[in-house]
Amino acid sequence: MLLMSKTHSLIATVSVGNRPYCIAITQEGRFAYASNNGSSTISVVETTTHSVIATIQLVYKNL
Repeated sequence: MLLMSKTHSLIATVSVGNRPYCIAITQEGRFAYASNNGSSTISVVETTTHSVIATIQLVYKNL
């Protein structure tokens, strides 16, 4: 879900991975990064096109 920060209105709904948990937005607002707990991925969303442009698979290693 993308919201307009000034008006808090819904702009678009974007499907990302399973159980999205947290979103970070770049300073210029061009990209949003959604962490997906259910799929161990990060979805990279281009905010101008409202589309997922990359999915980063997280790999966990026992230290």
